[in-house]
Amino acid sequence: MEKTCSKCKQSKATSEFHKDRTNKDDLQYQCKDCRMQYKPTPEKSRERTRRWRIRNIDQHAKNVRKWKIAHPERVLEVNKKWRADNPERDKEIRRRGRHKRRSLLKDPLPREFKLLDHCELCFSTEDLSLDHDIPVSRDGTNDLSNLHTVCKRHNSEKSNKTYKEYIRYVLEKEWLNDY
Repeated sequence: MEKTCSKCKQSKATSEFHKDRTNKDDLQYQCKDCRMQYKPTPEKSRERTRRWRIRNIDQHAKNVRKWKIAHPERVLEVNKKWRADNPERDKEIRRRGRHKRRSLLKDPLPREFKLLDHCELCFSTEDLSLDHDIPVSRDGTNDLSNLHTVCKRHNSEKSNKTYKEYIRYVLEKEWLNDY
């Protein structure tokens, strides 16, 4: 059986065409030789991907989060490898985190701040704790406007996200669980 290539217009055997299930005959329109001539170089391909990520930063972040949720063991492996390859940078990052936490200890809580009798996110009345809207690890302060009362479950799940990021994360997680 033969097919005509849409690029070079030559009639060739069907084995000279890559498979493509979206076409009626399950073959691509161009022959393998023509496809190889116009195949982008790895540099062009990487550049095109980089431009897409910049233009679609929200979609890219969503895709990365979905992948991380689906592959937690791979994430741990990659993080462990990075720490092994970059011990000085890792040490500096950890030192900065400790330094920020210590500096907050010197900056006491405002006297006006009182823990509410319920979590501001789920209205639970058990295991309440203090939480920062902008996390300490991201230069948050003990300012009254930055403090909230939440249950320990939400506090640990929120991690180092801001409240806006956390709400978006929860909504996406619920959306992913629905499908």
